Amino acid sequence: MFGLPGQQESTWRGTLERAIALAPEHISLYSLTVEHGTPLYDAVRRGLQPPPQDDVAADFYLLASGLLDNAGYEQYEISNWARSGFQCRHNLVYWRHEPYLGFGPGAHSYVTVARDAGRRWWNVRPVPQYIQRVRAGQSPERGREEIDERLAMGEFMMLGLRLVREGVASARFAARFGRPLEEVFGSEISALTERRLLERVDGRVRLTSEGRLLGNQVFSEFLPASQE
Repeated sequence: MFGLPGQQESTWRGTLERAIALAPEHISLYSLTVEHGTPLYDAVRRGLQPPPQDDVAADFYLLASGLLDNAGYEQYEISNWARSGFQCRHNLVYWRHEPYLGFGPGAHSYVTVARDAGRRWWNVRPVPQYIQRVRAGQSPERGREEIDERLAMGEFMMLGLRLVREGVASARFAARFGRPLEEVFGSEISALTERRLLERVDGRVRLTSEGRLLGNQVFSEFLPASQE
């Protein structure tokens, strides 16, 4: 994790070098997010800790990208690097907007109910409550959401664009939704391409190196206004 309060470039570099020396097949890096309701959130709000600095986090991200690339790791997703053949197949299901089933407390599931729509649901989170419901023969489901065509298309873009090299293939989008990608999101893609945040390569759209630093801004362009 990078962008921590008081974290220095030298310590971040040292952390990366030690991780690389261990020679794992896969490395995930995440920028600190101050979550509401956490002790860190309260400390930042009270001025006891400085808030994360986006520019510093961006510099640390670029440093990590260079070191990992030189060490033979391929960045296949915004926050993930791997040796060849060791990409996380589990998470690729999410990023490719494919169906998945979750079991256990707080687990989420997603299925497609038609070519252009889906359904998402999630279980109760407290372990005792989950066990109680299962033992009583009750559903552990806590809530659900119906995904309409517009939201499904936006999520398809948001998740797919996280894949650094793969991006979103026009053919996959058309096969899923029965409509050409340019017909649905042509104006958004053109505007983001002009800003050098997206690029068109071999029938697919993907983030540029600049776009990876501003991913959330890019993703919001494809989501319905109510979901941004």
